[in-house]
Amino acid sequence: METDFSVWMGIQGLALSSEEKKALQESFISGVVLFKRNIESLSQLWELCQEIHSLNPAPLMAMDREGGEVDRLKHLPEYPLWPSPAELAQVCSLQEIEKTAFYMSQEMRDLGICVNFAPCVDILSVSNPLFKGRLWGNQVKSVSEKTLAWLNGLKKTGLAACAKHFPGHGGVKEDSHVELPVDQRNFESLKKKDTLPFQEMITAGVEMIMTAHVLYPKVDSLNPATLSSFFLQQVLRKQMGFSGLIVSDDLDMKALYKADTSLPRIMAQALEAGVDILLKCSPCVNEQEWIEPFNEALSQNNTGRGQTEQKRIKKGEGRISAFRKKYSTIKPLPSLKALKTRGQDLRIKNWCDELTKRLTDA
Repeated sequence: METDFSVWMGIQGLALSSEEKKALQESFISGVVLFKRNIESLSQLWELCQEIHSLNPAPLMAMDREGGEVDRLKHLPEYPLWPSPAELAQVCSLQEIEKTAFYMSQEMRDLGICVNFAPCVDILSVSNPLFKGRLWGNQVKSVSEKTLAWLNGLKKTGLAACAKHFPGHGGVKEDSHVELPVDQRNFESLKKKDTLPFQEMITAGVEMIMTAHVLYPKVDSLNPATLSSFFLQQVLRKQMGFSGLIVSDDLDMKALYKADTSLPRIMAQALEAGVDILLKCSPCVNEQEWIEPFNEALSQNNTGRGQTEQKRIKKGEGRISAFRKKYSTIKPLPSLKALKTRGQDLRIKNWCDELTKRLTDA
């Protein structure tokens, strides 16, 4: 079954269940997002990545690896503890940020993971515990320069970066995992500040941009950015010229849910707004939980399309197909021994030790 969109899913545990394997044979479920719950040891993780990549067609693999608290590999003793973006911004030159991103991304590539959901290019405007250490600063020029350096380092390993969270999540205090944040700024304020680093990312060739589960009532009074065709089609596509993949933040987050809202309806709204890849990161325990909501969303999204909508959808199909073709060549290293040997690279360890020393002395 060919579709005009893609779903990337989270999995339950340390290996694929039979239900998850079956779900991954659905053509519209074409990616796996890995979390801490999926990682126990390096050998187990390597086996899981091999198992995922052995499926036909092989789904792409992604994870969040920003550094600091948001680093899915930080609990493995074989990998160094990389500083957070805020810490890197404090002690690194642009060239050193690029080098750090290169090393971190190489560790991901060795596992066959082709997408890093980083960097955060949000501008820190208000204090928010959700973003503690995750943001690069509060000045547009500095954030743009540092995140571009990060992007350059990641691209040198052949991985895809994902700039997040469009049009800017740094101006709210609420946590979108548990409630809907509301940003009262108008569109001109966002354009003068928050969207500028995204524009720099687009110019530099970033291939993915993740949406914000934030409501901007002075811009779109009804829909959070993830569900807003104004933000995604009018602003991101037309005004800013982004031709890559638009990725939703996790659609299981409570920010999107009202009393009468279901997952299938949210999925359909996101697709209608212009999202290409839907992230469904909470694990499901049986096939029915996976397949029925996705089929319902697909059915809802296929009704009432005009010529303009069909043209947009055709472009989306091409973007998704080209992306999958490009990154399907990234595979896990062929043996656990090869992976462990790469993990003993003293250049990586020594550089991380140097960063730790700088932070201690700062």
